[in-house]
Amino acid sequence: MRRWTSTVTPSQQGINPNGYPARLIVRRVTFCLFEVSWLRGSPRPSADLRKGVEPDRLKGSSQSAPVAQLDRASGYEPEGRVFESPRAHHRINNIVPRAVDSAERVVAEFFRRARETRRTVHEATALVFAADIADARNDRQAALATLQQAIDLGETAGLPRVLAAVYSRAAEIHRESGDFEKVERSAELAATSTQASGDVWAVPLRLQALAELQVARRRYAEADRVYDRAEAFLDSMIGQVSTALEKTAVITASSQIYSQHFALIAEQFNDPQKAYAIIEQVRGRVAADLLVAGSVAPLAAKKTERTISQLRLNLMTARSTDEVRSLRDQIFMMEQARWITPGVSVLKTKARETVGMERLQQALAPSAMLLEYVIADPNSYCLTISRTGFRIVRLGSKARIESLVSAYLKAVKAKLPAVAEASALYAALLRPIPEAEQKDSLIIIRDGQLHLVPFDGLKDVSGRYVAETSTVIYSPSATSFFLLTESKQRPRTGHTALLAVGGIPYSQSSAGSRQMAAVSREMGLIRMSWSKYRRTLWPMGKITK
Repeated sequence: MRRWTSTVTPSQQGINPNGYPARLIVRRVTFCLFEVSWLRGSPRPSADLRKGVEPDRLKGSSQSAPVAQLDRASGYEPEGRVFESPRAHHRINNIVPRAVDSAERVVAEFFRRARETRRTVHEATALVFAADIADARNDRQAALATLQQAIDLGETAGLPRVLAAVYSRAAEIHRESGDFEKVERSAELAATSTQASGDVWAVPLRLQALAELQVARRRYAEADRVYDRAEAFLDSMIGQVSTALEKTAVITASSQIYSQHFALIAEQFNDPQKAYAIIEQVRGRVAADLLVAGSVAPLAAKKTERTISQLRLNLMTARSTDEVRSLRDQIFMMEQARWITPGVSVLKTKARETVGMERLQQALAPSAMLLEYVIADPNSYCLTISRTGFRIVRLGSKARIESLVSAYLKAVKAKLPAVAEASALYAALLRPIPEAEQKDSLIIIRDGQLHLVPFDGLKDVSGRYVAETSTVIYSPSATSFFLLTESKQRPRTGHTALLAVGGIPYSQSSAGSRQMAAVSREMGLIRMSWSKYRRTLWPMGKITK
């Protein structure tokens, strides 16, 4: 095997024409420069790349910084993660591709110093940098040979994080060469090494990359299994965190994995039950967990919220500018306290299980239909579930739907009729589901920007609003809807109360008079329904705007 050595000469110009690999090299080698400067005991990087990448952390540093100080260097990770310095990223944009020559000289010195000081992690990282340089010069064979050296070193020294990064980089180079068999093998090894390193947060992303590759190669069954594995890791991570905020953050960060898996099942297997199980793992997860297990809020969190509420009330009655500013500052400081005070925690006694589709169908009324949307590219989908059946309906692309939503909201905010926009959204979201027109109730589970859309206000082909023909109910998820429906059927004890407000005379027009008459009829029905309870009816004259 050919061993890597620095062969750069000032006349070499083999940089890829688009310049991207060179910038990538500089981005990753910049931190290498910092480490070399510490090994040298120099307060500055070499003059070759000093312009634009001078690190703040080296200013005023000692001329004889020991090697041990590497462990305290900003951004350094002893476990072996590929080095990248956030502090340096914004300083390297103006470095031109010819800096690769300088980068190679730096990597050569870094490699030599790392070997002399027996720092195996640094040595393996230098080999990864060297492979990047070789790839930037269009010498992929040399890049792969250098990565193999890093793999051998990582396996010998037991550096799973280094191996994960090396295998991932090898997959990228194999992809450029068109060798997809080796791409898949490298991606699989990257996922395995990441799991072995204990970095469970990175495992789903590695598995996602592997599944995407298998889908591209039309190996759909294998991709389905890989997605299942990634979701198992994600589910364990969601279960490990207790606060609603943390759960939401994990779900948001990983939502693409679930939408890609849903699309795979919809397009290649047409299995509504499997698709339902996939999306319900995370759709409305926090709300469903709260309904199943309950919640608890620490005393400190409750105190913080009460203080904020009281300060906001005081702000409403503040008279002077100084008082307003003082209250504003107090509110700001208390809101920052939310970040260090645990919020609502979910009380869980067992692993969460989604409600089966059969149980959900039994809970639906014959005149109701549940529509669960998944917005994605290149196609979006709607999973329709009724008492008698279920199916997956393919819709337009995410870009198309979001443009329609944006146009509708723009027209509404401008206080325009938005007739054309409402009809266009109806055509995109509801017209492909003709059976929904026959139902009296629609349970809508929205996704993405659809949370901004009032389905009641969409117009069908006859020009009628959806609200005129169907009752629209919104729910975070099918599981949440089932749990809420089930809770209604349980016997309730305790006090029953109702506060009804209506009949406010906003205008004296004929339309306003008709509305007032309708409100009067509704209030009469309420009095009849609540006849056995003590009630108080305020005259309309006492209700003001």
